[in-house]
Amino acid sequence: MSEATTALAIDSLLREDLIGLATLSADLDVVSRRGRLSAWLPLSGPCLQSMPLFGLKDELLDMQRTGSILSLPTLHLDEVSTENPVAISILWDANASAYSVLTFPDRGAGQIEQLLEGERRSKQVAEEQMAAERQAARRGEARYRDIVETSTDFVVRLDDTLAVTFANQRLREFLGRDEGALLGQSIDHLLGGAQEQGWLRLLEAERPRDEAVSFEAEAHSSAAASVWIWWSVNWLPGEGAPGEFQAIGRDVTLLRQLRAHVQKAHEEARSVAIVRERLRIARDLHDTLVQSMVTVLAQLRLARRLVTSRPDDLPEELATAEAGVEKGLNEARNALTQVRLQLVDEERLGGALQRLSERVARRSGLDFALAVDPDCAHLAGPSAEAIFRIAEEAARNVEIHACARNLRIAVRRENGGVETAERIHVEIVDDGIGFDPALVPTRHFGIIGMKEQVALRGGEFDIWSKPGQGVRLTLSIPVDSKVER
Repeated sequence: MSEATTALAIDSLLREDLIGLATLSADLDVVSRRGRLSAWLPLSGPCLQSMPLFGLKDELLDMQRTGSILSLPTLHLDEVSTENPVAISILWDANASAYSVLTFPDRGAGQIEQLLEGERRSKQVAEEQMAAERQAARRGEARYRDIVETSTDFVVRLDDTLAVTFANQRLREFLGRDEGALLGQSIDHLLGGAQEQGWLRLLEAERPRDEAVSFEAEAHSSAAASVWIWWSVNWLPGEGAPGEFQAIGRDVTLLRQLRAHVQKAHEEARSVAIVRERLRIARDLHDTLVQSMVTVLAQLRLARRLVTSRPDDLPEELATAEAGVEKGLNEARNALTQVRLQLVDEERLGGALQRLSERVARRSGLDFALAVDPDCAHLAGPSAEAIFRIAEEAARNVEIHACARNLRIAVRRENGGVETAERIHVEIVDDGIGFDPALVPTRHFGIIGMKEQVALRGGEFDIWSKPGQGVRLTLSIPVDSKVER
């Protein structure tokens, strides 16, 4: 068993309160103390102040000459805070010129009585204890290797220069090499042939060693296949031995491909939304500016005929034509204003909706009630733009088709939960003639456009109506922009 493995096994026994270890200098001062079972010793200074060693100075110093083992009888120690009594064995290590103090729980008083029979039995018990520790460490190491070797993830251990000290079967198969050929090799060289910034971050002097690092990096197999691996790297400190990095990697190539497909789908959806917006503007121009120009043209033709037949009526017809031109110009200005791509970004959601309500109320005579929460008034970004466009389309439908007197738009913010984002909730209600949803074509341009804009932002859309009872439209869209205070 390697020193690192032995150190890990001892750490496990210390954490489970199976042993306590301490080191004393030749002058009987405490050098180190590990484990709760060693709490009966002071952290430093003379050890003879501890009750179990009181008056044993001569016996302890004599051990330096004889090399014998000193075993103390079973003791109940308040400092240890354990239900079981503890046994204490003290050994002199001539090579280290230090004492080793082993404290372990006594779960059988009869064994302690046998320890008191003589030095030989004490040494035997100590050796058996160490053998049990080694066996437990071997079992722990075997379990660890079994888990690691059968893992479908890559598992690799690296020294502080990023040289491989261990690689599991999955990584060995991927690289087409046995473990002997991998040991000592640089990990970034093995996986890609070029220095990967994710690995180099581990060597940054200012980065705390105990800070976990995760990153994605491209890797090349022995068959020249290129894959993407997500790595999670942690530092494992060593006790009496150098620490190591342990890196666990998972193949995320398919996940990256799915991300790319989703991104492409979003881009295509945005393109469709842009085309639909252009069609909407074209339709608005047709319904407003073109119709106004047709009316003006008819008035001008009539005026030309009146020059000779009824000249007294000519001023009235020219005034009508002039009013038509002014109306067309205003409608053209409104349509061109809507072409500005950063409308909501400039005015924020509250300002854009306020301007919409004033324009619609002035043009149609509707009683337009607008309520926007302060937390929503300063929102901008794609979601705010989508909310404004939907409100604009809904207001236009009410103005043209609903024969309504009142229109109400309410916007509020909904707090998210542990797994859900904050959302903007919008409700648009009119008291118009309503309609039967079952009779509306499923491909109705306005409704399907609203639904797709909401779906594009990952939101929810619902519409309710009955003949004679108006329309209620509700939507909820995740927040994608911070509120500016």
